[in-house]
Amino acid sequence: MSHQFLEGKIYHKRFEPKVHEFTYGFYLLNIDLGDFQSLKNQKYFSINRLNLFSFYAKDHFGKNNDFIQNVKELLEKFNIDEDEVSLRFITLPRICNFVFNPISLLLIIKDEKPIYMLAEVHNYNGGNIIYDLKLQEDEDNKYSAVITKDMYVSPFFNRDGTYFFTLILKEDFLSLKIDYHEKKKKLNSCF
Repeated sequence: MSHQFLEGKIYHKRFEPKVHEFTYGFYLLNIDLGDFQSLKNQKYFSINRLNLFSFYAKDHFGKNNDFIQNVKELLEKFNIDEDEVSLRFITLPRICNFVFNPISLLLIIKDEKPIYMLAEVHNYNGGNIIYDLKLQEDEDNKYSAVITKDMYVSPFFNRDGTYFFTLILKEDFLSLKIDYHEKKKKLNSCF
């Protein structure tokens, strides 16, 4: 499987301080990092340079202009052997040089099943954090992980709490659901 353009919808529901919800059309790129170089020199898509759609390495996982090097350093940091896995990167590219990337995912796949998900979360004031999520297979093609929140993301929520991730991954389908709880459910967000 090579690169994919994933078209879908974002659903977001905040339960406090008052209920607020919305749905809108959205898309993501599902990039096969084993074939990353094939993205270079496309008519409307560029790596590390301006185009209608562009991908800048410095936007993801480090400050190096070599994205693959950033990924290798990240895998080393989390003790993941890159020789035994395939890698998929799920992200939103820059559009006319505007970057909006609340979350990007590095999926680490072994024996055709995702075993880890490194979730890079950005907040509204330029901060970012990488959550190392060991995925548990709940059912066929459905995976989950739980992690303690460790960054202030929204003015509506505290810094603490727990994220519950649910990933459904099939050859031509991806769904990501994130529930956020403090003492009770505060947020539900899905793609």
